[in-house]
Amino acid sequence: MRCLSLFIICVCALTGFAQTAAPEPGAYLDKRDVSGLRNALKTWLLSRESQLGSLQEGLTRAEQDEVYRRALAAHEILRTAGDESLNTLLGKSDGIAFLRVFLNDTAWMEEYLGTGWELKPGSAGLDVLRRLHAIDSGTNARKRHALMAAIAVTYGSTNYAENLTRMAESPSFNSTPETRYKLYRDAQDAGYLHKMFNGMRAWEICFVVSSNCDDDALLWMLQNINVPLQRYTDACWAVRYQGVNAFGETVQGPLFYVPGRTTMNWAESVLKQGGVCGSLSTFGATAARAHGIPAYTCGQPGHCAYAVRQARGKWVGGFGGPDGGTHFSPWGGNYAYVLALEDAFANDVKADKAKRHLWQASVASPMERTRAALSLATGATPSFITAWKSRIELLRKDSSMNQAGWEKLYTEMAQSFGKNNKPLAEALAGFEDKLIEKMDTDAKLAFALRVQADIGSGVENWSWEMDDELFARHAKWFSEDDKMRFYVQSLCLQVKSRHFFGKLADWGAKNLGKTADGIPRFTQALAEVVRIKASSLGADTLKDLTKQAILAAEQAHSQDAFDASTEAAKGISGDHGTARADLTSSGKLVSDIGMLWLSTTSGWDQPWSHRRIIDGSGGTFHTENEKAPSATIQLRETIELSSVVIEKTIGNEHRLKRAKIEVSTDGATWFEVAQTENCPDVWKVELTDKAPKARWVRLTADNPNSDYLHLRSFLVRSK
Repeated sequence: MRCLSLFIICVCALTGFAQTAAPEPGAYLDKRDVSGLRNALKTWLLSRESQLGSLQEGLTRAEQDEVYRRALAAHEILRTAGDESLNTLLGKSDGIAFLRVFLNDTAWMEEYLGTGWELKPGSAGLDVLRRLHAIDSGTNARKRHALMAAIAVTYGSTNYAENLTRMAESPSFNSTPETRYKLYRDAQDAGYLHKMFNGMRAWEICFVVSSNCDDDALLWMLQNINVPLQRYTDACWAVRYQGVNAFGETVQGPLFYVPGRTTMNWAESVLKQGGVCGSLSTFGATAARAHGIPAYTCGQPGHCAYAVRQARGKWVGGFGGPDGGTHFSPWGGNYAYVLALEDAFANDVKADKAKRHLWQASVASPMERTRAALSLATGATPSFITAWKSRIELLRKDSSMNQAGWEKLYTEMAQSFGKNNKPLAEALAGFEDKLIEKMDTDAKLAFALRVQADIGSGVENWSWEMDDELFARHAKWFSEDDKMRFYVQSLCLQVKSRHFFGKLADWGAKNLGKTADGIPRFTQALAEVVRIKASSLGADTLKDLTKQAILAAEQAHSQDAFDASTEAAKGISGDHGTARADLTSSGKLVSDIGMLWLSTTSGWDQPWSHRRIIDGSGGTFHTENEKAPSATIQLRETIELSSVVIEKTIGNEHRLKRAKIEVSTDGATWFEVAQTENCPDVWKVELTDKAPKARWVRLTADNPNSDYLHLRSFLVRSK
């Protein structure tokens, strides 16, 4: 002990200050003086920083000090919990004993604080943690702290917390924080969980323990659904896809899963009785979670998908994921925020540093210190959304900020967010009004186009409605003429991005309106893009641009954009000869006012003639060489199908032999209505008797080997 004391004295002498001891939580807890402890910690933290250096230097050096880190984490625990819930916790028989241990364990506190979820005063998280600590409180329990923290946050602060807590109170739902903890603890000890679970931090484990299924279902999954890591994205297909059970009850009704409810858990019931996309995706995600593998379900238009995490930063889709509206994510309900979270927390050392600087900013102090702490937090790790939001909120109150300061902030932010363009655009919304308030029109245009360039270099996230959430916001800055300038130049910037070009095309077709002569302004915009880009793209500019415009419209599934872009391509759609046979069939032609899209495109594809394929005049499309290539027609509305006509192109007719025609009313669930083992040159399918309902009609080449698909005509008629 004497040697240790001499060491501390020597260190203090070398650094030029006398180190005072940090407040001991136990003394305050015994007196139930929560506010006193918080104030004492605040005073000591600020004093310690000033001893270590001025502002940024003091904050940086303090973050590296173990005693300081423990006091900082304890202060943040007290701040986020709030006095009322802490006093309630202290009233528990083991409350003081638990807090004595917890507030002196830096690593455990940081796991609990650092999941990315906002911990709000009054949440049940700390009480859940107390109950889990009562189960495992020995020295061996330290290796469980990340699991305990994840369950406490999941049941206390996530968007699933209320639902899980409510279900835990139901006699028929066999799951509580305690039972879920024991399930994963015991499974880990027995070696049943995937090896990746052993090295996970609490923020990652949250994606594992957050299943809305009860523990009976999880345990059954653990025992019965065991596949290699890469196959959990296919685990959903263990379930039969059906929307009506053996008793005639539909899956949308309340009685579909009633049979067997008292004798089977949820997972067994779904496997036995089947379901549609929601049940299948939940089954697949739960199978992964049961084995300690992070997963989430996500919403897509008319569909539910899921995603499984195969490694840090690597989410792979199941049944259509990983893109979509994520049902579980701390920073926002979109796949883009999962990517941002992965980037922010990818490096443990950098992420922990950033979190500590954020907690420093939460210690009440002058604005200058808070500003420095938040600058350190956003600079320590990329895409740290929580810190960026706090920093923007603070700077809005800073009277010293000017336009140059806001522009510098955006530059820094764009570098930090990198490819994570949706979070960047939403963070920008927090201060762009300040940034542009003194700009003239040309400066606003230059800045808006700069943002478009930054967005275009990022992730092509199809579920982000960039046109409505960003472009439309900026378009309001301009008069009608300047808006057209902004639109045309934005199209030029996004011309290489099929997704963003398609979104802008969709926006323009819907919002730009028509000229006094009745010409769509969108068509004019395309022509202007052609003029601007002609010198850089050469003689085939028109074809290149209309090709991109049409393919983008098809990828965006935008009828308006498809109509406008194919109209602009009328002059180059070409002559594809006369039909090889009579193409008439029963019913009224309806495909002519719909739209077409393909499973893939190729260098031989001619999108400028896609309209002619479905209107009866004859065109051509050409997919890539692939397994089961397909073409889909989207109709204006759901119809009763009367007939379908398929006409092959002249040449290489042998490529289409086995084929099937499917229909869908939601774009996700498909039903076969016709198939052939040897497709004729003109295949007429009469469906008047069946008259299946359809909004989408799909032709798939069902050949055993990969090949191309190309047609001259694909016509759909209704009753």
